[in-house]
Amino acid sequence: MRTLTTKVFVILFLVVATIGCTSPSKGKEATAVSDSCALAVKFPPAVALTMQGYSGTLNNYFGGDSTKLDFQHVYENGQAVMSRFYFENGQLQEECSYKCQALHGPRKLYFENGQLLQLIPFRYGRRIGVGEKYDSTGHLIQRVHFRNDSLIGEVENF
Repeated sequence: MRTLTTKVFVILFLVVATIGCTSPSKGKEATAVSDSCALAVKFPPAVALTMQGYSGTLNNYFGGDSTKLDFQHVYENGQAVMSRFYFENGQLQEECSYKCQALHGPRKLYFENGQLLQLIPFRYGRRIGVGEKYDSTGHLIQRVHFRNDSLIGEVENF
């Protein structure tokens, strides 16, 4: 069962990070990911969220109930800079930040009870850094390392 969980976790990391993404240009190393939008791997949902000139928060609710937030997107100068998605019980389900229409910063997924499930670090659309997975009580159960959008080293299970 633990091996299956490890495989599922690694596959989830790969799928979540690559949906709609393109491969980085050949010859560009992880160190080449500087503070430049030219190197960003665009995340299609962030591209689709462009709202010319708008700054502020856009809220969407479950059905007609304006007390049950479904998701919200935060904009600065027409570009989405953050998205949050919620469970129907009101708990945060996922949050992520964008820069240059790419995932940038930690992407966090949560259990319905509010505990952190998974943290995946992004920089200009590429996974770079330490990813972590937790159980529903908040205990760290797995750690992975990314460089230039690739899994490096062994998956650490706790």
